[in-house]
Parts: sequence; structure tokens; C-alpha cells
Amino acid sequence: MREEDSSSQSVNIYITGIHSREAFTEVSISTGASFFVSDADYLAFSFHKGDEISPQVLEQLEKGHALILCQRKALDLLALAEHSRFMLRTKLRQRGFEPGTVEDVLTRLAEKNYLDDRRFSRLWISSRLRRNPAGRSVLVAGLRGKGVSAQDAEEAVSELLSEDALLEGARKVYAKAVRKKNSTMEKVEAALLKKGYPLSVIRAICKEGLDGQETEEN
Repeated sequence: MREEDSSSQSVNIYITGIHSREAFTEVSISTGASFFVSDADYLAFSFHKGDEISPQVLEQLEKGHALILCQRKALDLLALAEHSRFMLRTKLRQRGFEPGTVEDVLTRLAEKNYLDDRRFSRLWISSRLRRNPAGRSVLVAGLRGKGVSAQDAEEAVSELLSEDALLEGARKVYAKAVRKKNSTMEKVEAALLKKGYPLSVIRAICKEGLDGQETEEN
């Protein structure tokens, strides 16, 4: 064979090492690269050291490796805090994972109930009502800004924002507003309105506050 012919031939790629890890197998190949392989893929391919790797199998190894890395990062993020699907998608894309890989991982996590926009919505609203209460419109808008669907946002707010919770939150906003320097009733009402409380609640809370103030003075 002529030298130029041999140099044009593709180099065979083969497995140089197989190492068992906790939740996957690491397969090393002759190019120096290594890939994480799920148990299911490992059994499907039936790898052995010295096996030649075809371009098609190499492509599958690369895809599977990316899925494992992406899922591990997703689980790390979920361990820190609940996420909406939109939020988790955004963070994974920012970390350089391909759109198709991210969507596959999000679907798998949703199927396993690790990712649930309705659960996220309930937890987010509960936290918001404790720390920074607001009315219905602001709560729904907050969830929509985190990528939650209009239906899921409306349902979660309806479930958790009872009349008592609405009034309790409005009282907290009122109390904070009246303590501010140079506070006026107009500024207090504007603060409540900005938080999404309806006028009927604003009037009731302001009247309640004024009545309480008069009682203290007397």
C-alpha cells in the first residue's frame, strides 16, 4: 500500500479502560477521552476492554455523557432549592448544556417528580406570604415571571391566598409603611396598591389602622 493511501485511512478507536463508579460506568477510549455511561447503556452496548468503537457508538457515548453531566448538575441545583421548569432550563443552558440535552433531562426529572411547577408554585407563594406578602395580581405576576403557566399560577394563588392570608399580609405591609420616615396615609395606600391589594382591602386595613391609633391615643 502506498504511504499516501495509508495516511488517508481513519484511525480505529477502541476501549482502553472500563471503571465502575457509584451510579454509572466510566469508559476510556484510545483517543484519551472518557465518558460516563449509564447502567442501561452499558448493558445495551455490552462493552469490553479492547472493543472497537464505531462512529455511531461514539456519538451515543457523547450524548449519554452529556445527559449524565446535565442531570447531575440539575439535581445539584434542585438540592439547593425548588425550581420551576423554566428556571432550571435557564440555569442549565447558562452552564453550556445543549437545548436538546436540557429538554431530555427536564422531561426525565418531571417524570420522576423531581421537577413540578405546581409544587414549586405552592412553595414559592408560601415563602412569599411569610417574607414579603402581596395581593393576588402581584403573586400571579411573580410566578409568571418564573415561567409558570397562567393556569398553574392562578390555581396556586387561589389555593393558598385565603381571605385571612390576604388581610394578614396587608396588615404587615401597612405596619411597615406607617413606620417609614415622613409617612402619610397617601404613601401607605400607594404601598398597599403597589403590592397588588384591591381597594376594598386597602380601605379596610387603613381604617383598621386609624381606628387602632385613635384608641391608643385615647
